[in-house]
Amino acid sequence: MNKGTSSAPALSKQRVDYLDVARGIALICIILGHFQSDDINHVVYTFDVPLFFIISGYFLSEKSSIKQFVKRKFQTLIVPYLITSAIIVILGTVKGFFSQGSIIGPLKYWFFAALYGSGGDYGTPFKIYEIGPIWFLWALFFSSILIRLLLKLDYRIRILIVAAAFAAGYFSAKYLFWFPLSIQSGLCASLFVYIGYLFKQNKDYIADLSTKVKVLSFIAAAVVWASFIVTFDTFWLVRCDFGRGLPDICRSLCSCAAVFVISFLIDKYVKLLSKVLSLIGKNSIFILCAHAIEINLFPIQSILDLYLPAGNGGFRQTVLILLDIAIVCGIGLMLSMLSLVRKAFGMKA
Repeated sequence: MNKGTSSAPALSKQRVDYLDVARGIALICIILGHFQSDDINHVVYTFDVPLFFIISGYFLSEKSSIKQFVKRKFQTLIVPYLITSAIIVILGTVKGFFSQGSIIGPLKYWFFAALYGSGGDYGTPFKIYEIGPIWFLWALFFSSILIRLLLKLDYRIRILIVAAAFAAGYFSAKYLFWFPLSIQSGLCASLFVYIGYLFKQNKDYIADLSTKVKVLSFIAAAVVWASFIVTFDTFWLVRCDFGRGLPDICRSLCSCAAVFVISFLIDKYVKLLSKVLSLIGKNSIFILCAHAIEINLFPIQSILDLYLPAGNGGFRQTVLILLDIAIVCGIGLMLSMLSLVRKAFGMKA
């Protein structure tokens, strides 16, 4: 979830802004997805994580060498992962000492979770503990490098390898066991990164379509998205779980397309909201890492739940959600203003 815009081809300001708006929407939806509400999850899980991978594919740089590309991705994805994991291990151990009277247990728990880099808990081949939402950074690291390596190949070979990578990630997760560092999620995510790259390659063709075709396409995508929400079963890239398979993957892509159009309209007509969402999108790496620390160790929603006055359940829950998002995003944005943090995350100070 790095900024990536500095290495992108020359784009109009509007286009860059609407992609940042989309990224901001997706990040807020990722936070929403951790409230464990079925009604919310049936909406946000249809597009939130896939959309991030698509945007990353759109900004995939071909200008630098493979060595420089890998180095840059390590600086902007893996270094933030390591820093955030170190903070989680240290704070988790301290918290464990005060709550459990033990150091060894919490230290082993969080150190192993950070070392394995999984976005979920698993019982085979041994007990695997999740590290939280920063699993995404490893998956994006692997998927971006894979697609970058494939760009020198004939497009037909490229498509076959992307399909094979997706199949390898999906079937190994389903029939073997969960590999370390979210490798399988990265293999499956390569499909979405590649679609994002194709989106960039064909953006001029899309822009030249008639207004009528664009409107009808959006309506069709929105209808498919609505059907996905209504019939949602499972769709979790973090676990390589794609629900009904190819049909749900196609429906997720339609959902992402609809969100892109909505983001474009927000950027064009709702300037204040666009500025807020764009700011969140541009600094998503900082907010994601802040959210990982928060949700693992100091879940704001649980803390707020203790102090919010009793009242209408729906209204109270809405206030809790809005406050949680505001606090997490606020912390992430404050971190993004610190030159030391930006430098550590491979960003310009």
